[in-house]
Amino acid sequence: MLEKWIELRARLQPEKTALFQGRTAYSYKDLRERIQKASNYLTTGTSLKKGDRVAILSQNCATFVDLLFACSRTGLILVPLNWRLAPEELKYQVRDAAPSVLLYSSQFEETAEAILEDSETCRKVSLTHYEELLAEAHTLPGEKEGDWEDPVAILYTGGTTGTPKGAVLSQRMILWNAMNTCASWGLSPEDIAPIFTPMFHTGGLNVLLTPLLSIGGTVVIPDAFDPESALGIIEDHRCTVVFMIPTMFQMMADSPSFKDADFSSVRFMIAGGAPCPNTLYRTYFEKGVTFIQGYGLTEAGPNNFAFPHEKARDKVGAIGIPSQYVEIRLEPQGAETGEIWIRGPHVFSHYWRKPTETGQVFEDGWLKTGDLASVDEEGFYRIMGRRKEMYISGGENVYPVEVEYALSLHPSVKEAAVIGVPDSKWGEVGKAYIVARNGNKITGELLCEHLREKLARYKIPKQWEFREDLPKTPAGKVLKNALK
Repeated sequence: MLEKWIELRARLQPEKTALFQGRTAYSYKDLRERIQKASNYLTTGTSLKKGDRVAILSQNCATFVDLLFACSRTGLILVPLNWRLAPEELKYQVRDAAPSVLLYSSQFEETAEAILEDSETCRKVSLTHYEELLAEAHTLPGEKEGDWEDPVAILYTGGTTGTPKGAVLSQRMILWNAMNTCASWGLSPEDIAPIFTPMFHTGGLNVLLTPLLSIGGTVVIPDAFDPESALGIIEDHRCTVVFMIPTMFQMMADSPSFKDADFSSVRFMIAGGAPCPNTLYRTYFEKGVTFIQGYGLTEAGPNNFAFPHEKARDKVGAIGIPSQYVEIRLEPQGAETGEIWIRGPHVFSHYWRKPTETGQVFEDGWLKTGDLASVDEEGFYRIMGRRKEMYISGGENVYPVEVEYALSLHPSVKEAAVIGVPDSKWGEVGKAYIVARNGNKITGELLCEHLREKLARYKIPKQWEFREDLPKTPAGKVLKNALK
């Protein structure tokens, strides 16, 4: 199934570099051998069988890639665990997924002990000796008979609005996301991309890693994200495509070396996971970079939109037009702003052991995302926020993202978040939380004046709070529930 990508590339270009980890390069021939040996270890060394779950608790590494394709090859299911979570949070995921084995890196040994203290069925294996295990393992010829609907991975959603759910990613879903991304983004075997976002998220696994490996490109896997070293990685490896969350792009822009950074090899940079402040666009445009915003979710793709590069500066804040094999509609149809519904072969199978929740997000084959968007006359979509974040002030719908974008245009605003709060006169009004840029002095009155030229009066926040930072998820999304 998916592992045939690597098999084909190992035949076509055996010495082509598939991935770098640090300064170590692995060719496609090397990667094929590692996957075959990992398959042998999982099915022989641990006696796992098709359908069993394999959990991994580790920062980004080549082992992740081995295990993803080994699971695809053997019918096992990879469960990447978010090492940023507390042990109690991870315990829930382990109980839910019920893995038969947990592979963990040495730095997370205490966490591994804690989350398995109540488990009688999950065996833990340290990755300290993983390379030795591979060296001792024989290659496993062939692969198990499979189906395109067979699960490859279970990725847990962030759970900011409730209990995390395990989204089941099938062979079919990962394949079509890769095909769609390569076709719509113009990826080629010459492309080189760093994987800065964690592989326990779909952003780490499926935005660029699996698409590039499907066509013979090269990925670079740093040990951990650091803004200074990220600049060096982009320059040293002559990276051509860079994906990060907005927070990472901001950290890199704030780095002392950013001013002299060489991005001449980069075809485009794409941000995802959270809205981008307008100032971030300007920062990268000034460096001569094509900087665009993407849109995706664990349950679909995650790559759903394409962005013509020549429109990058004209369509700041937009997420592009629907990709080649993606159907998008706004519900209710014909409305100026509506919920994004997605249909296509790149949509996930179901939530693990949650048929009721699965049924709630599908209607007539369409995935209901809960995200609101508008579309302009040229077909470019723009995210307006979450359906649950919209509030009604004086009978008018207010979309916080629209207000936040207008606030981000003020030069003294670094970050802005807007929520609806109760009001005796209007029902609800906006409350804005502002992080000032570089300690600039700014007031709500000044920002109101700024917004009057850009928004209807009912959209202008009535309450203001100034903070040094905003609460966020690991993916960089503002925790609006925490603000409420």
